[in-house]
Amino acid sequence: MWWITALLAGFGAAGAAATGFYGDWVLGRPTGWGLIAHMAFAGGAMVGFTMWAVRGAGAHCIDAAARRTGAVEILRRSLFWLLLLFALASMTTMLSAMLPVFGYIGQDWLTEWHERSGMGIVVAGALYLVLSAVVRLAGGEKKDVS
Repeated sequence: MWWITALLAGFGAAGAAATGFYGDWVLGRPTGWGLIAHMAFAGGAMVGFTMWAVRGAGAHCIDAAARRTGAVEILRRSLFWLLLLFALASMTTMLSAMLPVFGYIGQDWLTEWHERSGMGIVVAGALYLVLSAVVRLAGGEKKDVS
């Protein structure tokens, strides 16, 4: 039942993306309640992505069975790992930016990378959802790794 952790990661990431990009693109920078909502969603996303990595890693290995099912399944499984890489980058850059050791320039750089990895999460997550739907509709991946 690793998909439950994927839902937590997905809803957390969607909420964090909505509040973060809205605060950045519309308001100029996230502040106030929008920033607090962003951090709450991000906490759920961090827990969800971490649990999803642990619970879903076995089901997303690129093994002989994935190679037999075709390129779509290999791409979907590769997107899982790319999505986790973007999530790790997003987590570490923002948590590192909260430390006083990087200075203003370092914090600004880490914030930029945090935003870019957030965009990567949105793109990779959307592609993963589309490919997961394609695999399901084609009759693949019927096992549930609990």
